Amino acid sequence: MMNDPFSLKDKTVLVTGATSGLGMATAIECSRRGGNMIITGRDSDRLMKTLSLLHGEGHTSIVADLTVASDLENVFSVISEKIHGIVFAAGITKTVPVKFINQELINNVFETNTLSSFKLIQKILRKKKMHRQGSIIFISSISTAYADVGNSIYAASKGALNSFSKVLALES
Repeated sequence: MMNDPFSLKDKTVLVTGATSGLGMATAIECSRRGGNMIITGRDSDRLMKTLSLLHGEGHTSIVADLTVASDLENVFSVISEKIHGIVFAAGITKTVPVKFINQELINNVFETNTLSSFKLIQKILRKKKMHRQGSIIFISSISTAYADVGNSIYAASKGALNSFSKVLALES
């Protein structure tokens, strides 16, 4: 019998933004592959729906807004042992033409899409909660390469993730 190179059996994976879209799909697929999941999201009802769709048992969910320091700390506190992978899928988009952008919009999109990921991975790495051979995945967007009207702040937030991940890879 051949080993499955995609098996996550006995591995713990954290997925942010697991209440919908790519985060939800990633959490479900990782659990299907045997992963022990830690999932986060802002919406309790949608997070419970995702939890109910996970394969296997022993998964953990934590309702958290990663832009709130205490919620970020709560997510970190759930990580009792080293994790094998983390998927940063939390993200929002607001379609607003450049001439109508305001500071609140910039802060909201960058805090959610970019800065919360930076803060969480820094905490995980500082406290040595990541396996040396673990995987760190940032969900970016094609919008970083292909411009779309009204999408400047979202594209910039994802572009920042791309640059950050390249430097992180060099440092690891």
